[in-house]
Amino acid sequence: MDESSSPKGTLSPKAVSPSPSDWVLLASFNEDLLNKEHSLCHYRMTWTIASQTIFFAAYFAIVVNYEKIPNDIFNTLIIVIPLLALLIIVIEGIGIHGAVKMMHTFESERSKNIKRLNHIFDITMPDSGINRTEGIKHTRFFGIITYYVIPILIFFFWISILSARINPPTLKEIRPSPLPTGHSQGT
Repeated sequence: MDESSSPKGTLSPKAVSPSPSDWVLLASFNEDLLNKEHSLCHYRMTWTIASQTIFFAAYFAIVVNYEKIPNDIFNTLIIVIPLLALLIIVIEGIGIHGAVKMMHTFESERSKNIKRLNHIFDITMPDSGINRTEGIKHTRFFGIITYYVIPILIFFFWISILSARINPPTLKEIRPSPLPTGHSQGT
């Protein structure tokens, strides 16, 4: 059966083989996905910092105004606010981690597409007109470290506050014991 008598809707062999423009289109689509994940990471970090700021403000407003708040409400809020903040930071951290992993996936797909362009068509990405965007910088170690460090630091901050409230140190643990009488401080 020749190409002129082929039924409608079937692809000719020429249509199956990708052209350089198809690979460039795929690379640019991948670049757009990478940019969207990069934006998503930024939005999630913004939400993390904004929500934790609200929790910090609420917690420290309660601590500063402890005399005006009844004891039972104070004792409840001083535990509930850090627990809510911990829950939110864990959920946000998982979301940020997922977006960073997707950025890594898109970057590796982009690298594969660049290799295909170079191998099959002898085209490099600068020749294709696709620019490396800001999102690609953030798939490197020093680019993504802030996405992990900030939520982890906030998490440990809330853990330390919560552990201090649940198991407060006694006055004896805070103050050093006095020197026994008859001993001098100098040597």
